[in-house]
Amino acid sequence: MKRVFAYLRVSTAHQLDGYGFDRQKEACQKLAELKGWSIVRAFEEQESGSVDSMDRPKLTEALNLCGEQYDTILVERVDRIARDLVVAELFFRECKKRGVKIYSADTGEELVDAQGDPTRKLIRQILGALAEWDKSQTCKKLQAGRRRKKHETGKPCGGSYPFGDHPNPVVRRPQQLALWHILNSVREGKSLSWIADSLFRRRMLNPHGGERWSRSSVHAVARKNEFRTHFDLLNSTEHSTLLPEKEPSHMTPEELTEYNRINQARSRERRKESSNEQPKTDNDSD
Repeated sequence: MKRVFAYLRVSTAHQLDGYGFDRQKEACQKLAELKGWSIVRAFEEQESGSVDSMDRPKLTEALNLCGEQYDTILVERVDRIARDLVVAELFFRECKKRGVKIYSADTGEELVDAQGDPTRKLIRQILGALAEWDKSQTCKKLQAGRRRKKHETGKPCGGSYPFGDHPNPVVRRPQQLALWHILNSVREGKSLSWIADSLFRRRMLNPHGGERWSRSSVHAVARKNEFRTHFDLLNSTEHSTLLPEKEPSHMTPEELTEYNRINQARSRERRKESSNEQPKTDNDSD
C-alpha cells in the first residue's frame, strides 16, 4: 500500500474552531481510500494563503520529507496550497523539480504534472486565479462591512492596533521589543531570514501572537515602521514606553500567560465581528 502525506491549511483562528482541519482531513482520507493509499502523516498549518510556500514551516517540512519512500501529498483543494496564483505556480514548479506529486481531493486530479496535458494545466491555473479572485472579493466585502458599521456607530470595526502601539502594556511591551529588534537588525543589514530565525530563538511573538516568524511577516512589520526611530516609538501612543538601548529581556511566564489570554480574547472578538458581517460558509476565507 502506497503511503502518502496530507497537507491541511487554515488561515484564521475562526477556521480552527470551525473544524477546518477535520473537514480537510476527511476529504483527503476519502481520496486515499479510493486510491488504496494510506495517509501516514497530516501536516496542519495556520497561515495565510498568500504567504510564500517556502515560508510555511509545515508545508516545507512535508516537501523536504518527500523522497524515495514518500512522493505524494494530498490537499483538499488547490487553494489549500495558496490563494495567490504566482505563489501556487512557484510551489508546483518546485514540486516538479523534486518529483513530488500533489493530489486534490475535490477532483482526484494530480496537480503538478497534470498528466502532461496542457489543458489540465490551464484548468489548474484558472482554479488558482479564481481562488485569488475569491479571496480579493471576500476582503472587499469585509472592508465594506466595517466601513458601514463605522459610519453607523461612529466607532472603528475590525482590524487591530498597529504592531507595538497596543494600549495594554502587557501586549505592547513584547511587541515593542520585537519591533526594536527588527528595526535595529534591518539597519545593521541583516537578512529577513536571519531576523526571522533570531526572533524565533528569542521567543518574541509575531503580530498574531505566535512564536513562528516568516520572512514575509518580518518584511511587513519592517516596511510599515521603516521610518520610525527610537523616539518615534516613545511618542507613537500615550501608553508607549521608551525602548531599551540594549538587548531587551524576555517576558516573564506570568506576562506571557496574560499576553496569550488577551490574544485569545481578541480572536474571539474578531470571530464574533466576522460572523455578524458575513454569512458563515464551508469555504475558507483566505
